[in-house]
Amino acid sequence: MSKQSKIYGTQVNKMRSIVMLLSVAVLIYCCFYVLAAGESEQIVWQRDEKKVAITFDDGPNPETTTPMLDALEENYAKATFFCLGQNAGYYPETVQREYNLGMEVGTHTYSHVVLTSLSASALDSEISKSVDAINKAIGVKPSLMRPPYGAVNKTVLSAVGGYNLCCMNWSLDTEDWKTKNADATYNEVMKAQDGDVVLLHDIHEYNVDAVKRFVPNLIAEGFQLVTVPELYEARGETLEAGTVHYRTDPTTQAGTETAPAASTDSAAESTTASE
Repeated sequence: MSKQSKIYGTQVNKMRSIVMLLSVAVLIYCCFYVLAAGESEQIVWQRDEKKVAITFDDGPNPETTTPMLDALEENYAKATFFCLGQNAGYYPETVQREYNLGMEVGTHTYSHVVLTSLSASALDSEISKSVDAINKAIGVKPSLMRPPYGAVNKTVLSAVGGYNLCCMNWSLDTEDWKTKNADATYNEVMKAQDGDVVLLHDIHEYNVDAVKRFVPNLIAEGFQLVTVPELYEARGETLEAGTVHYRTDPTTQAGTETAPAASTDSAAESTTASE
């Protein structure tokens, strides 16, 4: 064998060795990636881990919604934001950030009126305008709607079902609009139990401090803070269009009539674009 042939053979062997080493490295990386992803998925959806869905109504308001989003992001927590269509139109960039952070974005109607008091045409307008506003902000139509004051009936459920929306009420009301106090809001949220859907409002300054406190403390107590759809999916329950729900098991089916709550979020009626 000539000297040139030996050199060529040596080079080929080196190239083969390099290719083999690279192949092994890629294989090891893929194995670690799959294992890590599997462990992460198992952690997120472990059924025996306590879960709670924090929900916010009436926003967005950049001055208050933004620091709340900061607190959620810093703690790797999720929440659901039920936006008023008119506010989503004023502040689409805040709605976009909610969506980009993995929060669930739902509608709270367009202008915060009692849906059960509307004519068919007015009801349709409230729903369609709010859906369009959110779709314009994030490029995705919402699948959840929180009716103002929690008021629903067969007519409302039929109308929202036509837009592929499910009505989502709540199981724990902080009554933050009434107390107007961060400590009071914090104490109410910390009463949450596994499967609860907690009602707050992201338009109030006094809630910013409460959110910054209860988010890490709920996590420290073993809760996962998840979106409403994540909560239901983890429990193997569904959120069907045209139905109304309050928390995971039990649920209230279409046809149930709920009268307007005393004043769960009446502050929204006096909310301006600057709030």
